[in-house]
Amino acid sequence: MSILNLQIDLTLEGRTNKSCRKRWIHSLDPELRRGRWTSMEDFLLRNAIDEHGQLWWKVAKHVPGRTDDQCAKRWREKLDPSISRAPWSMDEDRVLLAACRLHGTHWNVIAAQLPGRPPVHCRNRFQSLRRSMVSLGQELLSEASPTSSSSSAPVCETVFSENICPTDSMSPYLEVRARPRSLSVI
Repeated sequence: MSILNLQIDLTLEGRTNKSCRKRWIHSLDPELRRGRWTSMEDFLLRNAIDEHGQLWWKVAKHVPGRTDDQCAKRWREKLDPSISRAPWSMDEDRVLLAACRLHGTHWNVIAAQLPGRPPVHCRNRFQSLRRSMVSLGQELLSEASPTSSSSSAPVCETVFSENICPTDSMSPYLEVRARPRSLSVI
Protein backbone atom coordinates (compact mmCIF):
# COMPACT_ATOMS: atom_id res chain seq x y z
CA MET A 1 0.00 0.00 0.00
CA SER A 2 2.85 2.43 0.72
CA ILE A 3 4.13 1.92 -2.83
CA LEU A 4 0.69 2.89 -4.13
CA ASN A 5 0.65 5.96 -1.84
CA LEU A 6 4.17 6.85 -2.92
CA GLN A 7 3.07 6.83 -6.54
CA ILE A 8 -0.04 8.84 -5.76
CA ASP A 9 1.82 11.52 -3.82
CA LEU A 10 4.23 11.93 -6.76
CA THR A 11 1.28 12.81 -9.00
CA LEU A 12 -0.24 15.25 -6.48
CA GLU A 13 1.95 18.29 -6.15
CA GLY A 14 2.37 19.46 -2.58
CA ARG A 15 1.04 16.22 -1.07
CA THR A 16 3.10 13.81 0.99
CA ASN A 17 2.75 10.08 1.37
CA LYS A 18 1.46 10.68 4.90
CA SER A 19 -1.17 13.23 3.86
CA CYS A 20 -2.44 10.96 1.06
CA ARG A 21 -2.70 8.01 3.45
CA LYS A 22 -4.55 10.07 6.09
CA ARG A 23 -6.99 11.42 3.49
CA TRP A 24 -7.70 7.88 2.30
CA ILE A 25 -8.17 6.41 5.78
CA HIS A 26 -10.33 9.22 7.17
CA SER A 27 -12.32 10.31 4.12
CA LEU A 28 -12.12 8.34 0.89
CA ASP A 29 -11.95 4.66 1.86
CA PRO A 30 -15.18 3.05 0.57
CA GLU A 31 -15.21 0.74 3.61
CA LEU A 32 -15.48 3.73 5.95
CA ARG A 33 -18.83 3.96 7.70
CA ARG A 34 -20.44 7.32 8.31
CA GLY A 35 -23.55 8.37 10.15
CA ARG A 36 -25.42 6.65 12.96
CA TRP A 37 -23.73 4.03 15.06
CA THR A 38 -25.47 0.69 15.43
CA SER A 39 -25.94 -1.05 18.76
CA MET A 40 -23.51 -3.74 17.54
CA GLU A 41 -20.84 -1.10 16.86
CA ASP A 42 -21.40 0.34 20.34
CA PHE A 43 -21.02 -3.15 21.80
CA LEU A 44 -17.78 -3.72 19.85
CA LEU A 45 -16.47 -0.32 20.91
CA ARG A 46 -17.15 -0.98 24.61
CA ASN A 47 -15.44 -4.37 24.42
CA ALA A 48 -12.43 -2.93 22.60
CA ILE A 49 -12.08 -0.20 25.23
CA ASP A 50 -12.25 -2.82 27.98
CA GLU A 51 -9.40 -4.63 26.22
CA HIS A 52 -7.20 -1.70 25.06
CA GLY A 53 -8.25 1.30 27.13
CA GLN A 54 -8.19 4.54 25.18
CA LEU A 55 -5.57 3.53 22.64
CA TRP A 56 -7.87 4.55 19.81
CA TRP A 57 -5.85 3.09 16.94
CA LYS A 58 -6.10 -0.33 18.61
CA VAL A 59 -9.76 0.14 19.51
CA ALA A 60 -10.65 1.08 15.91
CA LYS A 61 -9.29 -2.25 14.65
CA HIS A 62 -12.14 -3.97 16.54
CA VAL A 63 -14.88 -1.77 15.07
CA PRO A 64 -14.97 -2.42 11.31
CA GLY A 65 -15.48 0.65 9.15
CA ARG A 66 -14.84 3.15 11.95
CA THR A 67 -11.71 5.26 12.38
CA ASP A 68 -9.81 5.94 15.56
CA ASP A 69 -11.21 9.49 15.58
CA GLN A 70 -14.79 8.23 15.22
CA CYS A 71 -14.30 5.75 18.06
CA ALA A 72 -12.81 8.38 20.37
CA LYS A 73 -15.59 10.85 19.61
CA ARG A 74 -18.33 8.26 20.15
CA TRP A 75 -16.84 7.25 23.49
CA ARG A 76 -16.21 10.77 24.79
CA GLU A 77 -19.54 12.22 23.73
CA LYS A 78 -21.98 9.34 24.14
CA LEU A 79 -20.85 6.07 25.71
CA ASP A 80 -18.45 7.02 28.51
CA PRO A 81 -20.17 5.95 31.76
CA SER A 82 -18.85 9.06 33.54
CA ILE A 83 -21.11 11.28 31.39
CA SER A 84 -23.97 12.75 33.38
CA ARG A 85 -27.32 12.08 31.77
CA ALA A 86 -29.27 13.96 34.41
CA PRO A 87 -31.06 17.16 33.42
CA TRP A 88 -28.93 20.26 33.80
CA SER A 89 -29.33 21.85 37.23
CA MET A 90 -29.60 25.58 37.85
CA ASP A 91 -26.19 25.48 39.53
CA GLU A 92 -24.64 23.83 36.47
CA ASP A 93 -26.25 26.48 34.25
CA ARG A 94 -24.77 29.23 36.44
CA VAL A 95 -21.31 27.64 36.32
CA LEU A 96 -21.64 27.21 32.55
CA LEU A 97 -22.62 30.85 31.99
CA ALA A 98 -19.90 32.15 34.30
CA ALA A 99 -17.31 29.97 32.55
CA CYS A 100 -18.50 31.21 29.15
CA ARG A 101 -18.05 34.81 30.27
CA LEU A 102 -14.57 33.98 31.49
CA HIS A 103 -13.32 31.61 28.78
CA GLY A 104 -15.45 32.41 25.74
CA THR A 105 -16.09 29.35 23.61
CA HIS A 106 -13.18 27.21 24.82
CA TRP A 107 -15.47 24.26 25.52
CA ASN A 108 -12.73 21.91 26.77
CA VAL A 109 -11.76 24.43 29.46
CA ILE A 110 -15.40 25.03 30.35
CA ALA A 111 -16.21 21.29 30.51
CA ALA A 112 -13.37 20.79 32.99
CA GLN A 113 -15.40 22.88 35.45
CA LEU A 114 -18.50 20.70 34.98
CA PRO A 115 -17.68 17.09 35.89
CA GLY A 116 -19.62 14.60 33.80
CA ARG A 117 -20.45 17.12 31.07
CA PRO A 118 -18.43 16.69 27.85
CA PRO A 119 -17.45 19.80 25.86
CA VAL A 120 -20.07 19.19 23.17
CA HIS A 121 -22.81 18.93 25.82
CA CYS A 122 -21.64 22.24 27.33
CA ARG A 123 -21.73 23.91 23.92
CA ASN A 124 -25.20 22.53 23.16
CA ARG A 125 -26.55 23.61 26.55
CA PHE A 126 -25.11 27.10 26.15
CA GLN A 127 -26.71 27.45 22.72
CA SER A 128 -30.02 26.23 24.12
CA LEU A 129 -29.86 28.76 26.96
CA ARG A 130 -28.95 31.53 24.51
CA ARG A 131 -31.92 30.68 22.28
CA SER A 132 -34.20 30.69 25.32
CA MET A 133 -32.92 34.04 26.45
CA VAL A 134 -33.37 35.55 23.00
CA SER A 135 -36.97 34.36 22.78
CA LEU A 136 -37.71 35.49 26.34
CA GLY A 137 -36.04 38.82 25.72
CA GLN A 138 -38.14 39.41 22.63
CA GLU A 139 -41.29 38.49 24.53
CA LEU A 140 -40.35 40.76 27.39
CA LEU A 141 -39.50 43.64 25.10
CA SER A 142 -42.96 43.56 23.61
CA GLU A 143 -44.60 43.45 27.05
CA ALA A 144 -42.29 45.67 29.08
CA SER A 145 -42.28 49.37 28.48
CA PRO A 146 -41.30 52.20 30.80
CA THR A 147 -44.98 52.87 31.53
CA SER A 148 -46.19 49.28 31.79
CA SER A 149 -45.08 48.77 35.38
CA SER A 150 -45.09 51.03 38.38
CA SER A 151 -42.74 48.78 40.31
CA SER A 152 -39.10 49.82 40.63
CA ALA A 153 -37.94 46.18 40.77
CA PRO A 154 -35.93 44.97 37.78
CA VAL A 155 -38.17 43.32 35.18
CA CYS A 156 -36.17 40.11 35.28
CA GLU A 157 -36.91 39.62 38.96
CA THR A 158 -40.64 39.96 38.41
CA VAL A 159 -40.84 37.81 35.28
CA PHE A 160 -38.48 34.90 35.93
CA SER A 161 -39.23 32.34 38.58
CA GLU A 162 -36.54 30.51 40.54
CA ASN A 163 -34.32 33.63 40.56
CA ILE A 164 -32.92 33.11 37.08
CA CYS A 165 -32.17 36.62 35.99
CA PRO A 166 -31.02 37.35 32.42
CA THR A 167 -28.69 40.13 33.49
CA ASP A 168 -25.61 38.07 32.68
CA SER A 169 -23.84 38.53 29.42
CA MET A 170 -24.23 35.14 27.76
CA SER A 171 -22.15 35.81 24.66
CA PRO A 172 -20.51 38.67 22.82
CA TYR A 173 -23.61 38.75 20.61
CA LEU A 174 -26.32 38.78 23.24
CA GLU A 175 -26.48 40.84 26.35
CA VAL A 176 -29.70 41.24 28.25
CA ARG A 177 -29.67 43.86 30.98
CA ALA A 178 -32.40 44.49 33.49
CA ARG A 179 -33.34 48.02 34.40
CA PRO A 180 -36.10 49.21 36.63
CA ARG A 181 -39.40 48.92 34.69
CA SER A 182 -37.74 48.22 31.33
CA LEU A 183 -35.61 45.73 29.52
CA SER A 184 -33.21 46.32 26.71
CA VAL A 185 -31.41 43.90 24.43
CA ILE A 186 -28.06 45.11 23.21
